[in-house]
Amino acid sequence: EVTAVAGDTIIISLGSANGVEAGDQFAVIRLLELSSGAVIEEHKATIEVAEILDVDRSVCLAIGPSIPIAIGDSIRCGD
Repeated sequence: EVTAVAGDTIIISLGSANGVEAGDQFAVIRLLELSSGAVIEEHKATIEVAEILDVDRSVCLAIGPSIPIAIGDSIRCGD
């Protein structure tokens, strides 16, 4: 999960305890529930780990085009 956003810097709730390493990439997504009950996934950005802060936090930077990232957005491996 995205826990902080400051400009192009994003902090996520994964760190060394999760095996995260500098250079790892994640997709930032938001799940949207439609009135029909179906859920779609909105891809907001691809982020890359720049630095591991501790066991459960890493600093990431957005790479490529992106939709604004917000605290609480989900992340998943890959793009």
